[in-house]
Amino acid sequence: LYEDLLILQIDQDQGERSALVALDKGTGREVWRTARDTRLNYSSPILVETHDRTDLVTTSYHNVITYDPATGKERWRSEGFLGNAVPTPVANETKVFVASGYPDKLVRAIEIPKEGESPTVSWEYRKGTAYVSSPLLYDGYLYLVSDKGLLTCLEPETGKVVYEGGRLPVPTSVKASPVAWDGKILISGQDGDFFVIQAGPTHRVLSTNSLGGIVYASPGLAEGKLFLRAEDCLYAIGHLN
Repeated sequence: LYEDLLILQIDQDQGERSALVALDKGTGREVWRTARDTRLNYSSPILVETHDRTDLVTTSYHNVITYDPATGKERWRSEGFLGNAVPTPVANETKVFVASGYPDKLVRAIEIPKEGESPTVSWEYRKGTAYVSSPLLYDGYLYLVSDKGLLTCLEPETGKVVYEGGRLPVPTSVKASPVAWDGKILISGQDGDFFVIQAGPTHRVLSTNSLGGIVYASPGLAEGKLFLRAEDCLYAIGHLN
């Protein structure tokens, strides 16, 4: 959502019908459409407030492309990673962090350019990423969760490893993306186990809880509640503050 627009990233097949489409959020009327030369991928676009403007950042197999969300006009692009774009990028005011978990494991920090400049790659880290789960940028650290639930913590400005290979108490597969609040990170296991991890430079498991059922969906946080969706039920847990 951007102002009165609902923006959809629709990447299909080998790119013949790929497009970025903006609809009026009240009526569904198409406001603008921009063709994309990108093959099928599963990443979602994000909005970044930077350099006194708002950028709409998209990832794909071949490129990271940023648009003006009001018009759909391309602003800048950076080379992709020739990997499946499944994780959604994260960003701060100066950098976009993009990741891929297949065929190669890679996370890349791209310096967001000012008007008229070109983007540059600040650093790369070649392990620790997942095929599905997105990175987490929280309270000064960048976190990666692998398909097997191993946690890596990096400094976002430099890519320096704070720790890597942080293990969960029980073996698990992870499809959902981590979320964070109040100095804690929540990782959802595919078998319905949920792990609360201390945020920051030291890896520490604070608690483990199991709701049962198959979990693919990422947790949601809103208005002091935590929403967890398993295969056949939805939980709302309150009083997070």
